[in-house]
Amino acid sequence: MKKMKLKELESCLQQVDVFEEPKLLLEQYPTRPHIAACMLYTIHNTFDDIENKLVADLGCGCGVLSVGAAVLGAGLCVGFDIDKDALEIFSSNVEQFELPNIDMIQCDVCLLQSDRFSKRFDTVIMNPPFGTKHNKGMDMQFLRTALDMATGVVYSLHKTSTREHIQKKADDWKVKMEVIAELRYDLPASYKFHKKKSAENHRKALHEKEALLEYEKQNTSLIALEEKQFQAYASEVIDSAVKAKRNPYPLRKAARVGFGGGLGPVFGGLRPSYLAQDITGIELPNYNRSTTQDIKAIYDTEDIQKSRKKLGFTW
Repeated sequence: MKKMKLKELESCLQQVDVFEEPKLLLEQYPTRPHIAACMLYTIHNTFDDIENKLVADLGCGCGVLSVGAAVLGAGLCVGFDIDKDALEIFSSNVEQFELPNIDMIQCDVCLLQSDRFSKRFDTVIMNPPFGTKHNKGMDMQFLRTALDMATGVVYSLHKTSTREHIQKKADDWKVKMEVIAELRYDLPASYKFHKKKSAENHRKALHEKEALLEYEKQNTSLIALEEKQFQAYASEVIDSAVKAKRNPYPLRKAARVGFGGGLGPVFGGLRPSYLAQDITGIELPNYNRSTTQDIKAIYDTEDIQKSRKKLGFTW
C-alpha cells in the first residue's frame, strides 16, 4: 500500500463529520483532525500497528480514528460506542468514504463481555473519556478493557496530569507503559457552559478594548492640555531671554513642534532631546559662549531646585 503523507491524512480526516450536539455526560470531545492524524501516522509508520491489523476503536464516537485507521489500510477496524446518535454519524462517514473495512458495535465499553472480545484485536486505539465531571475513573476502565481486548498493543490519549496515576496502574497490572508523544489538545467550545464562558470572555475583551480607547482618548486630551501649558511656559522663558538680551533661537527651536523641537524624541522624560546639563543636574539649552549662571540670573531665585521652576524647557 502506498504510504500516505501526514498532511494528506489530516486533510482526509478534516472531512469527517463530528457531533452537532455533544453530550456532556459522555464527555463527547471530538478528536481533532490534527491530533488524530499525528496519532495514527505515528502508529502506522513508526510501529507498523495498523496496516492489515485487526483494530478496535473504543469510545469511537463519530469515527475519526476508525476512518483514519481504515484509510491507512487496517484489515478491519471495529468501533465501539454507547451512543446511538454518534454511531449514526459514524455510519454516515463510512458511507461517505466508501470504506468496506469498518464495522461498529453499540455497547457500553465498561461492560463489554471480556470472554467474547478478549485478545481478539491486534491493536486498540482510543480517545477515552478523561474521567472528569460525572465519569471519574472511566479513563482507567477503558484502559483496562482495552488491555483485555488487545493481543498486541494499546494506543490511548490521556491528560498529562494523569500520567503518574496511569504509570502506577500499569505497574499494578504488570504491563509496560510508554509515552509516545505529547500533543496540545485544544478543546472546542462544544458545550453550553463552554460557549457561555467564551461569550463572557468576548464581552470582557470588548470592555477592556473600550476602556483602552477611552484611556487613549483622555490621554490625548491630557497631552494636548500639557502641550498648551508648555507652550505658554515656553513663551514666558523666551520673552525673559529676549529681555535679558540673550539669543532666543535655541529656546524657540526647542519649543517648536517636530523632530528637534518640543515634540521631538523624549529622553528620560526631558524635552528637547539636545539639552546640556549643568553641575546641579539642571537641563539647559546649550548656549555657545555663555554660562548656565547667566540663564539662571533671569529668574528671581538662584536655587532653581528649591524654586521648582522649569529652566531650559525641562518639561
